[in-house]
Amino acid sequence: MAHNYYSPIFLTKAAWRYLNQSLGQIIVMSSLAGEMGLPNHSAYCGSKFAMTGFFESLRIEQTNRSGSVAITIVCPPLFTPTNKLFSELNDLDYSSKGNFAINQRLTLE
Repeated sequence: MAHNYYSPIFLTKAAWRYLNQSLGQIIVMSSLAGEMGLPNHSAYCGSKFAMTGFFESLRIEQTNRSGSVAITIVCPPLFTPTNKLFSELNDLDYSSKGNFAINQRLTLE
């Protein structure tokens, strides 16, 4: 939790005043694990769910403000066909999930 959740939040809090003044942008690197649970990765998925949820909520709050800070959450896939995790999870159906960024649900494929 310290690395995947608290660190980005504390960093955002520390930079928030400057981001507001400059109308800056926050780009958060999350994971597909922040969108769906994966077996044997509950702690990692939980921390990514928490981070994704926090920044998604903050992004929605900022949408209603004029001159707001832009927030983009990028969720790259957790695995590739060549690594061990893929071979452990190849029986699961991921067809409803893809490579995407949460901000405005833009498809990156």
